[in-house]
Amino acid sequence: MTIASYTSTRVRGFAPWRPQAKNRRLLDQVQEVLAEYADHLPLTLRQIFYRLVAGYDYPKDERTAER
Repeated sequence: MTIASYTSTRVRGFAPWRPQAKNRRLLDQVQEVLAEYADHLPLTLRQIFYRLVAGYDYPKDERTAER
């Protein structure tokens, strides 16, 4: 009986994470919304989305809501 050997095909455990600039900007804006409404947590995704629409000029459409 042989023991299977693993090859280094991907990073195991916590991989380094570097989001693209547009995604980092969105995450920063969501963090700002959460900080602003800290007294009202938890917020739903819908509440966060509408706050982004009102405060950061995101378009109010299905594609943006799904993102």
